[in-house]
Amino acid sequence: GECQALTSGYFPAYPYLIWFLESIGLHNKLIPIFISILAVSSIIYLLLTLYRINLGEGKIYSLALFLGFSPVGFGYSRYLLIEPTLYIFSILLLAEFINLKINPKNFKYIFFRVTILSLISIFLKPTAILLITPHFLIILINYGIKKFIKTFLIFSLILCFSIIPWSFRDGGIG
Repeated sequence: GECQALTSGYFPAYPYLIWFLESIGLHNKLIPIFISILAVSSIIYLLLTLYRINLGEGKIYSLALFLGFSPVGFGYSRYLLIEPTLYIFSILLLAEFINLKINPKNFKYIFFRVTILSLISIFLKPTAILLITPHFLIILINYGIKKFIKTFLIFSLILCFSIIPWSFRDGGIG
């Protein structure tokens, strides 16, 4: 068949990630290993976050085993699929949600990290926008409606402004 440009419905992050990794010398066999290393690193970050809040070691080890042998993190990581990459971002976002819950003084920094992680995951796969839902629930419950509305509007504007160039490229706006 004839090759056609990829437009409409897809965001560029995953094809660009694969292109970048191949351009630095990683190929089909090494890219899943690299993604697996990132997945393990994200799990370690989550476990260290849980350790900082004094969660019992037994629970931390159980969670490590559960996450380590998850079908998404373990089974699919051998292939060039987007799911293991989204798994990394979901684990990192979970750790940041926990940080948000226990560190209200660092709200701005945590909100910045959550926004960056969310944008990257949304550019990987647009349905990843669902991953941000717990963030706003935590803000609503812990910080009130005023802070919720403010952060929701800021996040929505950042998201819209980051998506607009891709929408113009696809001809989706205008």
